[in-house]
Amino acid sequence: MKQTDLTPEMFRERAKPLLGGSGWRKRLARAIGVDYATVKRWTSDNGKVPGYMIALLEALEMLDGEGYELPERFAIGAKKSKVKTT
Repeated sequence: MKQTDLTPEMFRERAKPLLGGSGWRKRLARAIGVDYATVKRWTSDNGKVPGYMIALLEALEMLDGEGYELPERFAIGAKKSKVKTT
């Protein structure tokens, strides 16, 4: 495993408490604009967590570790954002 790889189990262990426990996968999917099924796939035993998600998780952990609030889109109770199309 490369240094930048993160197993689905490690991803779950780090992301779940950071993103508020119950419902964290749905909040994450909404916050980053991917389908819930995509996040479920990353967290399945055979899943592969993409590099951009690992980088985002590390950035969120750094913010949290420094005592900053996470961006509102990751908060419990965050509403689904509406995307305008032109």
